[in-house]
Amino acid sequence: MHIPDGYLGPPTCGALYAIMVPIWAMASYVVRKTLQAKQVPMLAIGAAFSFVIMMFNVPILGGSTGHAVGGVLIAILLGPWAATISITVALVVQALLFGDGGITAIGANCFNMAFALPFTGYYVYRLISINAPLNSTRRVIAAGIAGYIGINVAAVLTGVEFGLQPLLHHTANGQALYCPYGLAVAVPVMAGGHLLLFGWIEVIVTALVIKFLYKESAEITPSGQPAKLKLGMKLGILVAALVILSPLGLILPYIFGAGSAWGEWSAEEINNLIGYMPEGLENLSSLWNSPLPDYAFKNSEGSSLVHLSFVYIISAVLGTIIIVITVWLIGYLLSGKGSRKSSNFIERSIMSALTFLKESIFADEYAARKGFLQSLDPRVKTLTFLLFIVLAIITKSIVILLCLYGLSLLLMYLSKIPVWFFLKRTWIFIPLFSIFVVIPSLFSMFSPGQAIVTLNIFGYKLIITRQGLSGAELFVLRVINSVSFAVLLSITTRHFELLKVLRIFKVPKVFVMTFGMAYRYIFLFVETVENTYLAIKSRIGGRIHYKKGQHIVAWNITALWSRSYRMNEEVYNAMLSRGYQGEPVILNRFSVKPKDLLWLFLVLMIIVVLIYYR
Repeated sequence: MHIPDGYLGPPTCGALYAIMVPIWAMASYVVRKTLQAKQVPMLAIGAAFSFVIMMFNVPILGGSTGHAVGGVLIAILLGPWAATISITVALVVQALLFGDGGITAIGANCFNMAFALPFTGYYVYRLISINAPLNSTRRVIAAGIAGYIGINVAAVLTGVEFGLQPLLHHTANGQALYCPYGLAVAVPVMAGGHLLLFGWIEVIVTALVIKFLYKESAEITPSGQPAKLKLGMKLGILVAALVILSPLGLILPYIFGAGSAWGEWSAEEINNLIGYMPEGLENLSSLWNSPLPDYAFKNSEGSSLVHLSFVYIISAVLGTIIIVITVWLIGYLLSGKGSRKSSNFIERSIMSALTFLKESIFADEYAARKGFLQSLDPRVKTLTFLLFIVLAIITKSIVILLCLYGLSLLLMYLSKIPVWFFLKRTWIFIPLFSIFVVIPSLFSMFSPGQAIVTLNIFGYKLIITRQGLSGAELFVLRVINSVSFAVLLSITTRHFELLKVLRIFKVPKVFVMTFGMAYRYIFLFVETVENTYLAIKSRIGGRIHYKKGQHIVAWNITALWSRSYRMNEEVYNAMLSRGYQGEPVILNRFSVKPKDLLWLFLVLMIIVVLIYYR
């Protein structure tokens, strides 16, 4: 349903741009009046969801493909005007960055998918679900029906726009200048594919997500006011999972031999289909060259499916980041939040940082859960995880690294570790660590080889090579696996048991002792920072002059340093008074059970199979 450049004549494109301009203005006005600051993250995540779900191309008989849009879902959660803004940003990013839809057809695509689709679906949903309880099955069914009707209305409009072109623009001998298929062909084909298959995909996506969100938050309202902050987080997890699974939108059409979606052919494909090249289509089709056409690097024809899948994920991540930042900024400004100073910004920042630090380091509650990894002997668990990390470091196979990461996610699930808790502790730190190494290594100055992307910046050429990309893939996947297994080990093993294991593995006593003291010291230090800030807040009360605030902050930094320095000796003396002699002491004795031996055997077999396979 993404109309490319050259399929619509300039009058049609201009007319649909003219229609969308007041719609965008009205959407901005309504969202400014109704959007709450706490809904801005949901707006951004909704746009990212629509972008990612449109990457899942589903093949059908006849060699074509299609996808869901997710517009009705956003309209149900936040209202149709907010959905218009979200989907518009997603469509613009797709057109400019990935060539998915033309820049001359942005007005048409937005009219179909960002306006007609969410508005139709939203009011169908309101009509069917009227007076229904918020967590009722009727609302879920209503959401599915609304998604089905919404995407089919958009498909019919797209078919009408296609079909009008031969009537409006043709040569003297009757050859079409733009889209060559008239109403008798375009409308039945577009409507038929969506009525029979793609509409049902939209039903499944919309209904299942609404059911999931209604189950998690009983306070979602049809006007779009999710009361729980966790709602946006859970939708964000869903988006992250879809990003990881996005190569399915590439693999499934490859397996079934499907080509481009109907009406999204290149100029050469059109020439092969109808026997001639429409003049207007030929002129406009090369109007814009996107940097990542079809979510892949230029000149990537002939690349392996694994390589294309990895680039597909990179495109999904890049597009998601750009869309989230753009929509977040738009929502931030429209909600009025950008014009108001938050008096508790510093407090929220400090308390959030301290909470995150506590959760990251002191996760003993997860080690106490009755999960798979928690039930293993710490020595066997540590040994097998070290084997996984070593394999991740030495292997040069992307397939093995992907299998290892899938295994880490499976172990996370079996060990009852929350998905968001685990992903935050792995994916947040990975970019900070690897970006400075990966980005430079992409370019020919560091990794000479076959050029796949050439960027001209102020006359200077930056060339991304295939060798550099392959090295970046390996590096990122190695870091992901190493961090994931290290995090799994740390959060499923009590810290004192881990210290004992380190000594069993002959790690020098001084390192184990330093690690144990640092663990206790950080815990006390975090509490000291928190208590100090609360004490300052309780004594100051209201706002103060910034110069006085500087003096207070400077004095407390000095006092905190002095206190932390004294704490070092106090912690060590407290450990000695409790009988500490450099060796960690635990009450429970380690014992290897049949389950541990079976796990060790399975790990060795998995490693042997992976190495032999590659």
